[in-house]
Amino acid sequence: MGRVLVFSTKGGVNWENEAALEGLGFDETSREPISQICCASALDLILLVVGDELVGLEMKDELQVLNFCSSVSRCAINSHPSLDDPFAVQLAVAHSQKPFVHIGTVADAEFVGDRKVSTVGRVVKMSFSGHCLCYSTESGAFYVQNLQAKSGGALKLFDGATDGHAICTFGMEEFALSGVHELVVFVNMQGVSSRPPISVSGRNRIVGLSLKEPFLHVLSEDGTVSIFSTVDAHLVQSLAFPTDEVQEVRQNIYCRSPAPITCQLENIDGVILIASPGDSALYELVPVSVVVQIEEQIQLRNLDSALSMLDKSAAFCLNDVEIVELNHLRKKLAFLFLQNANFSNGIALLSSIDGTDCSLAFLSLVVNQRPQLGMDPITHNDQNQVPIDGTFPEIPLEFVKQYLEETIRQRDGSHHQFIALFSCCLARIYAILEDFDSLFRHCDANEWNSAEFRHWLSTERRRPNWAAKLAVQRHCWTEAFATWEGQIGPNGQRKADEEEEREMMEECYATLFKVQKYSEMAASLPWLVRLNAKVCMEAIDALEEANPNEKCPPEEIVKLFQNSEPILVLRYLDSRIYELKVPFLHDKLLDLYVHFTRSDKSGQKERNDGTDPLTENEFRQKLRHFLLFSDHLNSEKAAKTFLKEKSGKFHIEAILAEANEHNAVDCLQKLMGSAAETDFSPSIKELFSAGQLLCTRFPSPEMLTTMLTLHLRLSSADSSLRANVVQILALLDCATDAAAVLRNVPDDLRSSALVCSFLRRHVAQRTNAKQWEKMRRELVAREQSRTERELGTRSACTKFRVDEQTKCGICERRLKADDEFVRHPHNGQLTHLRCFDERQSV
Repeated sequence: MGRVLVFSTKGGVNWENEAALEGLGFDETSREPISQICCASALDLILLVVGDELVGLEMKDELQVLNFCSSVSRCAINSHPSLDDPFAVQLAVAHSQKPFVHIGTVADAEFVGDRKVSTVGRVVKMSFSGHCLCYSTESGAFYVQNLQAKSGGALKLFDGATDGHAICTFGMEEFALSGVHELVVFVNMQGVSSRPPISVSGRNRIVGLSLKEPFLHVLSEDGTVSIFSTVDAHLVQSLAFPTDEVQEVRQNIYCRSPAPITCQLENIDGVILIASPGDSALYELVPVSVVVQIEEQIQLRNLDSALSMLDKSAAFCLNDVEIVELNHLRKKLAFLFLQNANFSNGIALLSSIDGTDCSLAFLSLVVNQRPQLGMDPITHNDQNQVPIDGTFPEIPLEFVKQYLEETIRQRDGSHHQFIALFSCCLARIYAILEDFDSLFRHCDANEWNSAEFRHWLSTERRRPNWAAKLAVQRHCWTEAFATWEGQIGPNGQRKADEEEEREMMEECYATLFKVQKYSEMAASLPWLVRLNAKVCMEAIDALEEANPNEKCPPEEIVKLFQNSEPILVLRYLDSRIYELKVPFLHDKLLDLYVHFTRSDKSGQKERNDGTDPLTENEFRQKLRHFLLFSDHLNSEKAAKTFLKEKSGKFHIEAILAEANEHNAVDCLQKLMGSAAETDFSPSIKELFSAGQLLCTRFPSPEMLTTMLTLHLRLSSADSSLRANVVQILALLDCATDAAAVLRNVPDDLRSSALVCSFLRRHVAQRTNAKQWEKMRRELVAREQSRTERELGTRSACTKFRVDEQTKCGICERRLKADDEFVRHPHNGQLTHLRCFDERQSV
């Protein structure tokens, strides 16, 4: 009691000096306790409230006790003084019995009171800043008082607890108070500050407040010290009141139970001290690096606490060295979480680490745990090794996927050298998890979609269809078709179920329509044609339509399809035969036309395929058109083909085949003469149709006149056929011998509108031709007259002769063929133009 122990905080608890507070009028056994300590370092002075006495302990050459005043309950040094003297301290002293406060200064070893300020009640706690005084009374109420106000009255803030008060200065004329409901409230001269209050966790009342920038320290009744940032009011750290082995021994010896913290928390000259009456100990709150604190928590295996401190470390102002150390601790803590099977925290912490070394270490761990990934072990160095020893439980693939997705997302757009490795591992995890949609959605196919990966996917994971799709994505068409052939081809393994096999077929056929070059599908067409020739032919047609310059070899196409469905070959050749110059293909098309015309086998087949069926008549019309317009058809072969038909079914076709080699008019007459034959008598309409086709191929007036004659003669029995006369007469508008045409028209039709229209057009054309002939004759006459006039003008001009002997009349040099010369107007001699100009200038 009544004794001050002076020691150095740098040296631990080694006492340096001890001073007994003598001369206070008390004997050794009745000295009062020290209830408050304030430090005035500018004066090398410690202010002490001993009982109800305010004394000073001067810390100069030797310790000296100074007696300032009595009847004191509290004192407060102005944190923002308004004095001009740097060697004086402004002090507020509260009376222990009466409701007032002395405002004065301490200088030259004495306290000088300047003024007395009345208070609402006896002051229990007090803080002084600038011209503002904040205090609490025995009733538990808090007040703030402006010392410069003329009225001098105090502003009541709120009622607090009657047995617990805590006040500390918080800047210029601003204070922090222990409010109700475990709140720290900020006030100023106007009352409650605009600064929001701070909520202290727990249900224990606040017994101490102390500010040491940039932190506010809050001491709770249960011994918890909460440290808040003054910048954003976030809780930086929470510390439990320490209990060491010595304290436990004392408690056991004296049968003491842990006492609550009932003493004060003070900032004494920049040092935060906590006094505990329970074990007569004084504790210093020493700032320890967050790195050291986290390391200590990790060593104690308090991983959650270490993680919480890591999350709050962002509020600290760290140097470069501490940042590097924290990153290492974050990496170490992440792997400790994984080792303890806390995968969610471990993966979340790993994802927050920005560094390739950590990613490689984690990836190495996963690759070693999962041989089914089929990846080579990651090469280690000093940086990318796993930072802790021991075995790890198998990390679920869902967490690995989550980490790799986040890592790739953070590096999106960067050309990181290891991004391909991360993507490859993630792709294999997608494959194992059967998540093919994510395989395309989250990965850059250019990084991992390699032939090696596709082979692994097809063989190890038994997903050939996925491998083929990935090959299609890289435009490796041959590889994709080869993969499908091994599964659904005629000689494939066929290990897939029916649904999967159907899906592969659909993908395969759809890919055919994506190919841009025939060479990329040629190797796969033989087995694809055997499965579905119709789709293959449609793909070939689509390829040539989309790429006009990409032509498939027709001989190869015919060879591929001839043993499957001849109708497809016929359609293929029919659509492009006039562009092909290979006689073999023309002969092949002739055989197909004859085959399908002879026996109408295509109709039912085409109905089954869902296409529009062709009738026998349509095939026959195509055949006839082909016979007349094909430039590369072998006429002899065609004739032999038709002669083999004993039934005479191709009698008309045989006649048309001769038209390219013989006289077309004779063929037309022979064609129309078939109606009178007894062995074969085709219908009139069929004859007329063939005749019109022949006239279209060889459009001459002689052919049209013959066709009109035969048409009118043979169609007399069927009036409906006479409508075709209009078409023939329209083609005969330019016929020179209209009388010959009219002679072939029956008498009953000569006055019809058809003939009248023909005659009007014919007369108009003839009249027009005569008018043009007249105009041409007139133009010739005019041109002849103009020419004669020009010749007459030339004959009237003076003539002269220039030969080898002709000389210039001025220079007497011979005139050359390329010289420019003129006739002299005076003497008529020929002279050089230059000589004439020179003579004129003289």
